Amino acid sequence: TRFRNVTGVQTCALPISDHFLVRLSFGSSSVSLEEMRLQETLQVKQKLLLAAMTAAQAEHDKAAKLLADHLDSVTYASRLQKNLLVPNELLNKRFSEFRAIWEPREIVGGDIYWTTSSVSEQDEHFSLALFDCTGHGVPGAMLSLLVTSAIDRIFANHPEIAPDAALMAVDGSLRAALHQRGTGSDIDDG
Repeated sequence: TRFRNVTGVQTCALPISDHFLVRLSFGSSSVSLEEMRLQETLQVKQKLLLAAMTAAQAEHDKAAKLLADHLDSVTYASRLQKNLLVPNELLNKRFSEFRAIWEPREIVGGDIYWTTSSVSEQDEHFSLALFDCTGHGVPGAMLSLLVTSAIDRIFANHPEIAPDAALMAVDGSLRAALHQRGTGSDIDDG
């Protein structure tokens, strides 16, 4: 066994095996090798826990920003979809009283109402349609946009079209836009 004194701290070097209890003296205190191992293990675990918590917080912040970005995007899409709806003031010109409540299950949705764009008191005929497109949320909203676009085109080209023919034309337009060919199509939305 060798002892030496380094700047006032006494250290010792002993052969270590299962048969020896090693105590190192630092100043006036005495700490066993097992206590030192436990303290070092605790410090390592604390550092690992802190690193894991920091990483988890960073992932949480990233997920929160991603969610906020998505919600902002869908909320903006809702404003656009609401602007596709016919204003009540326009329909009140044709009806003594007209009220519509549009509440999609999610922020946006597949249900929409539509009318020919030139609804006025002088028009002898006009068309009003209620559409329930496949899906809720963003998929339904995308289909409602396609339906609105299709029916606008159909009535612009054929203002006197019968309702059944208009619905068949909308169906054909959607199937063409979504590349739905025959019964083997991947999707059957509309």
